Amino acid sequence: MGFFGLLQAQTAPQLDSIQRAEAEAGPVMLEFQPEHHVLNSLRRIRMDELKAQLDTLDIPEARRYRIMRDAYRGKESRLLVKYLQADQAAALRDPEN
Repeated sequence: MGFFGLLQAQTAPQLDSIQRAEAEAGPVMLEFQPEHHVLNSLRRIRMDELKAQLDTLDIPEARRYRIMRDAYRGKESRLLVKYLQADQAAALRDPEN
């Protein structure tokens, strides 16, 4: 075992401890933007709620896709407002359904 073998043996445990510390710390981005993960989680929850709400409406698949696309892009969808208002009006007219 020469000098290089000894050097490699000394650095291997140090690298393992460094890698373990980095893995425990999480992504570096969270150090600078800790709210990023929370905001993404909230956005994902809103998208799931919107999708569940769209599934209850009787609308064509193409319009459903367009509404979801607008929501993902962060736009206010006039189609969504239109269909939600129509659904609420129908629920008020026919309370049995």
